[in-house]
Amino acid sequence: MSIKYVNILIIIEHTAREFESACLLKYQYEALGYTAEIVGIYPNKEMIPSRYKADIILIPWAYSDKDMQFFKCFLRNSPDAIFINLHHEQYSGQDDQNICLPKGESRLMYHISWGKKFTDSLIACGCAKESILEFGNIKLDIYKKNMSGLFWSKDFLSRQYNIDATKRWVLFIANGFHLMDDRKLESIAEKDPGISKKASTGIKCREDFLSFVHKYLSTSNDVVFIYRPHPYFAMLDIQSDDIKKLLLEHKHNFFAISDYAIGNWIVNADLCLSFHSTSAIECCVSGVPYYLFRTQTLPENQDYSFFVGYPYVIKSYADFCSAVSTSQYSNDELMARLKDYYSINDEMTYVKIALKSLACDNLYKLNVSTTDLIKNNIKAYLKAAIFNLSKIEFFYKVFEKYGDDRWLRIISNSDTFTNNAVNKFIKRLKNINHPTAMN
Repeated sequence: MSIKYVNILIIIEHTAREFESACLLKYQYEALGYTAEIVGIYPNKEMIPSRYKADIILIPWAYSDKDMQFFKCFLRNSPDAIFINLHHEQYSGQDDQNICLPKGESRLMYHISWGKKFTDSLIACGCAKESILEFGNIKLDIYKKNMSGLFWSKDFLSRQYNIDATKRWVLFIANGFHLMDDRKLESIAEKDPGISKKASTGIKCREDFLSFVHKYLSTSNDVVFIYRPHPYFAMLDIQSDDIKKLLLEHKHNFFAISDYAIGNWIVNADLCLSFHSTSAIECCVSGVPYYLFRTQTLPENQDYSFFVGYPYVIKSYADFCSAVSTSQYSNDELMARLKDYYSINDEMTYVKIALKSLACDNLYKLNVSTTDLIKNNIKAYLKAAIFNLSKIEFFYKVFEKYGDDRWLRIISNSDTFTNNAVNKFIKRLKNINHPTAMN
């Protein structure tokens, strides 16, 4: 197998969450004269280290030594590579119980921080101050005024999915608690002991939301509800019995859609609801009203700190109807709560990341063990075997029926993208940044 050399390798996990950000970075690196390539971890991330050699490797996450066993496999071909952790998830739970903070060797690299709170937490958990790049959240770049053309319009989305654009759109940003198996919950519980209570509360709130939607649409049809599944569980969630039932009963007013980055839906929504989501910042910067859906009480020590005492909360069906119909709301409250968590300004984070990364020295000397390389290769070939077997209908049905979400990601094309999609997005970006080049 030939090894491809690029100056910068950008690794992404969920396309709906990270694709646009990766394209922004690729665009900037190439504008500076460097080669950059975007690769996704699905369906077989273990194959990637043997295929690339790079000077700088941008990774989507790294929480532990276990994660580093995989990422260090890139050192076989790129022994002097500089790792930069983009930290696409930075908050979960209270500040002093943030399970997104790195441990062990995952601290030994550069870290992108969204704001002062995460920077302070990174230092407190043992990351060197000089390794922290507090540049803000790259996802927010697309919300800045000169980038707004990158979002699909309401008219485009309405035509794509046959959604009535004349009605109010209410976006529900779902979590995946109802789809987490015991293995997943036990894994999270190692870092977040309160996950069981949080999950049960989130599951009940989701059930209440779906029942409220059915009740509302049984008597009114003036609102469109768009259910946005969590990117990790999207494929399973859309196939859930309760979702399929609502789609059938209210096919003109209820939609479950995982396509496109969530920003495309937020900016075109009249109201956003969620039980527990950091997408609140995207609602905040786009000026779209954001309500917590909390028909069940979540203990303060299991909540995001910036949601504790938040005034815009739906606790009952009456609250739901009021929010859906009137949305009496001021964005100032949420902005004030998030100011220490997110560095919000007019500068482009993707530009700052690209420029700084090219000037970074290798702070740490990491080494990969032969054992880790062997384990990685075994996993790669096992996944390849599962994928090839799944082409046979019998085995596909077996994997689909008895496999967990990890198996399903191997045998499906979910969370993947094409080079053509990358090129199309970058072409749109060039047209925005360089209007004279549109023709």
